[in-house]
Amino acid sequence: MGIHYGKKFFKRMIIFRPHNVYGKDMGNEHVVPEFINRFKKLKRKQFKIQGSGQEIRSFIHIDDFISAFELIVKKGKHLNIYNIGTSEKVRIKELAYKIAKIVDKKIILKKSKLQKGGTKIRLPDISKIRKLGFKPKFDLNKGLTEVIN
Repeated sequence: MGIHYGKKFFKRMIIFRPHNVYGKDMGNEHVVPEFINRFKKLKRKQFKIQGSGQEIRSFIHIDDFISAFELIVKKGKHLNIYNIGTSEKVRIKELAYKIAKIVDKKIILKKSKLQKGGTKIRLPDISKIRKLGFKPKFDLNKGLTEVIN
């Protein structure tokens, strides 16, 4: 609807789609802050995850998101859709183990059903923001360590 309306009434309209943004003070609704908070309260070794743990995602640090967003505002083309994320793939079980290592906890993953509508792979195509000059500064290990510390 925005694109059709934008064709007629806007000189410049850009759509952006953030993918799994994480960082300091990001709230608790997403997987990274949820995992970190659960690790802080973890009493036993069992750590429950949704799905098999083989589900693949990518995550983007808030500072990289802001850099990408600024690029889109400056250089983005009218009526284009830009995915803001990274091409770094991580399985959910690997994410759990990475966070466990940073917080120095030993875990045993307890798998459960994937929520209705959950997907096995969710990776953004970031070729458009790369063409604008976007280069992430944070890989997942660096970003998680910064957020947790």
